[in-house]
Amino acid sequence: MRSYRLVCVLQQILSAEEAQLQVDKITNHLTENNGEIIGVKNFGLMKLAYQMNRNARGHYFIIDFKLDPLKVKSLRSLMSLNDKFLRDIIVILDKESKTLDKISFAADKNRERKLDLIIGESAFLNNLGQFISTYGKILSRHIIGISSKQMRCLSQAIKRARYIGLLPFRIQ
Repeated sequence: MRSYRLVCVLQQILSAEEAQLQVDKITNHLTENNGEIIGVKNFGLMKLAYQMNRNARGHYFIIDFKLDPLKVKSLRSLMSLNDKFLRDIIVILDKESKTLDKISFAADKNRERKLDLIIGESAFLNNLGQFISTYGKILSRHIIGISSKQMRCLSQAIKRARYIGLLPFRIQ
């Protein structure tokens, strides 16, 4: 069994209890398929970087779990059939990934630091916004001064953050 992290965004019209019920459906599906829930963290209603399906806010949840790789497809189909989920992304966790206990959203921290904690990428990704030009393009690794391996991790983290609605496609 592999370790995975699911980051999902639910619609803003749901109450906190309704959003929790949707996440409970996912966790029940995981346990029915012989999966192991490592942790579930609710970050509540947060502002999105851009509107998704006429939603300016969304309920963010992170679920760490272990599951057989062949059964991940059924989890993806379950979430795609549910219209309450705006976006979801499943990431394979590596050994250096932060645990859910270390992930927190404090109001005084900047948004880019939150992105680093949610996506769970390498430690050098402190501020994703500084690696994007004003036109929304990811800067070259020669300009940034990092290796090609770090550049792959950086571009992957930026693309994931954009997809899940935490980073805008264009920085104003």
